[in-house]
Amino acid sequence: MVAASWSGWSGRKIARTTFPRISESCVARILTRFKQFGDFSTPCAGKRRRPGKIPDVQVRWLVKRLREEDCTLYLDEMADRLEAQFGTRWRENLICATLLRYGITRKKLTIDSTKRNEFERALFRENMGYYEPEQLVFIDETRKDPRTLRRRYGRAVSGARARARFAFTRGSSGWSALGVMTVGGMIDCGLTRAKGVTAATFIDQLYHHVLPHLQPYPAPRSVVVLDNAVVHWAPLVRELIEGCGARVLYLPAYSYDMMPIEHAFSKAKAHMEWLHGARREYVEACPQFALEEALMSVTAEDAVGYLRNCGWIQ
Repeated sequence: MVAASWSGWSGRKIARTTFPRISESCVARILTRFKQFGDFSTPCAGKRRRPGKIPDVQVRWLVKRLREEDCTLYLDEMADRLEAQFGTRWRENLICATLLRYGITRKKLTIDSTKRNEFERALFRENMGYYEPEQLVFIDETRKDPRTLRRRYGRAVSGARARARFAFTRGSSGWSALGVMTVGGMIDCGLTRAKGVTAATFIDQLYHHVLPHLQPYPAPRSVVVLDNAVVHWAPLVRELIEGCGARVLYLPAYSYDMMPIEHAFSKAKAHMEWLHGARREYVEACPQFALEEALMSVTAEDAVGYLRNCGWIQ
């Protein structure tokens, strides 16, 4: 075949004279291989594989890089890394499809602070095992203003933007809410029409919406979990809680990923978006009642999932 090619035969003539007959494309591949490498062996050393499939060893290497080094790589950056490591340039759409087959999907990034103290977090996680889920009461604040009601996703024809009209607001008044969540779901909430929560406001809500639910340790609802907000460190806060016989736990700094009620607030805000579309007149006329309804929509099943996700339940 090579001698015939050197004699000036075309690929079509060589394909017609071979026995058994082979295609012109096959002749072209064989001659190209011989010109480049001087042999006729296949790139996979005779082992057949599906065309375009990335070898498992390369995929495992890439997945390990994503998990341990940098999960924010773009597809073209993954292609560059694979080419630099293995010498093969893979198409970006093939890399995307391969990662999906391995269960690696694109999702919203969870940001972790570089100021975290990993020793404090490890020690706190060890102490978490001393408390039963029924003993825990999680408290935190959230806020609702007109921007909370905007839906963040829409549908449109392929190639066109999904557009909607909203009134742009800056520094608009809204409602601040204190949420009280246990393993049984959201059990209470306190609403105030304020732009922020001060120590006096928090203590007032603590007195009316938290203390009535507390019991002496080690009974259920006897351990209050708070983050490191300044208003939570007011001396009177600890005095009121411990005066009921309960205990106070403060999360390590920048450890909001251990606070299950943050997930509950995300669900409540999504519920508010739905309410604004389905019952707009009700939301606009009585925003405080709509916010309370959204917060109290967090069920026991939701709370168990949030606690498990944050490491409070194994």
